Amino acid sequence: MSAPGFSRDFAAPRQAPRQSRAPLKRRLPHNGMAWDGCNNVLSRHSHDAEAVQSLKAIVPRLRDREVQIVLCNMVDNARRRAPAPAPGGPFDVVEYLLQVKDEDELANLLSETIYLELFRALIHGRDRYLARRVERGLEEQDPRTHCQLARAVDAFLAAGGWFWSDLAIFTHLDCAGALGHQATDTAASAAAGGMNTYNAGPSRAATGAATATGADTDSEFDSDEFAGVGPSSDEEGHDEDEEVAGVAADLSEMDLDNKMDDKMDVDVY
Repeated sequence: MSAPGFSRDFAAPRQAPRQSRAPLKRRLPHNGMAWDGCNNVLSRHSHDAEAVQSLKAIVPRLRDREVQIVLCNMVDNARRRAPAPAPGGPFDVVEYLLQVKDEDELANLLSETIYLELFRALIHGRDRYLARRVERGLEEQDPRTHCQLARAVDAFLAAGGWFWSDLAIFTHLDCAGALGHQATDTAASAAAGGMNTYNAGPSRAATGAATATGADTDSEFDSDEFAGVGPSSDEEGHDEDEEVAGVAADLSEMDLDNKMDDKMDVDVY
């Protein structure tokens, strides 16, 4: 029975499920990968939302393991088609990635801009993790203990590290206006030579060699390879219904985010 003077008509409305502001980042592995502190993985939140929309076409429930397999396949597609080192002029990594784009299920669904930005972000995620361990003076780890995506990146760089150029992809995206005003610090770092080309230092070289030794050079990644590999501790307990609802809301905000991004000068790299 209601208290005197209280009407059910004035009861507080039920709150909508919590909506994620990091729909892509929350589905990415952390064992062997390190992502930027921002919610975004790509340069804009709307770019993350577009990537998730394409992932949903392949993995409707956005299950972490299935998302990782799809991303591994995208990276491995570029590895399997990587040409052998050859003398001559500079290699056009952007042209190469666009040539192999249609051969992968996810890449084929993505726009050229989002595909290049996502591929670059995955390479960054692996290199950022290794660089942080070196900076902190931590001992090297066996790459076989890292997530499948980390090993896929290592295998790609073991095969295509000779032509990989972060600066070339960054410049292409920046000239296309895909990065907006968020690339100031990245451009300064690139201009200083910090990210000109892939540099196979001792840690990376050892990692790549160990990964390539145990890599399957022909077949795509299979869900069986994830046996016993669950999400990282900070990803456990996600409510998938809330996540999917959050993605839908994020997609509906894409136009607004694009306008807001143009007003913000935030480096997400």
